[in-house]
Amino acid sequence: MADRELLFINLGLLLGIVSIPFSTSMAATWFDQGSNAKWAVGIYCANWVYVSGFFILTIHHLMSHEHLSSNATGATLKSLSRKGYIGIFAYLMATMCCLIYPVLAFLICLSLAVYYVFGVAEEVMVQ
Repeated sequence: MADRELLFINLGLLLGIVSIPFSTSMAATWFDQGSNAKWAVGIYCANWVYVSGFFILTIHHLMSHEHLSSNATGATLKSLSRKGYIGIFAYLMATMCCLIYPVLAFLICLSLAVYYVFGVAEEVMVQ
């Protein structure tokens, strides 16, 4: 039996994911265009806020429906939830920061990518 809520949450997450290449391309194209850069980078960062929000919704839905996450431990889901909150907070900060200094917003997004690649790998190996 399908879980209708999870299907719609997943659709929202996928909508954000498929828009990543477009917002990235726009930010890269307009990055050195002065005042237009802040809006392009703002859209890029806002896209990541959207994706992070739906990621958190997905994790919380899985945590509240144990039959959907039978292979995942509670510690794993709590760790993913914590990473989601770190991500959405940092992406919100980057979105606000891009209106003043777009380069710093890109650096925040880059640091999150490094954290997710290397920080998650170390935590998985520890557990």
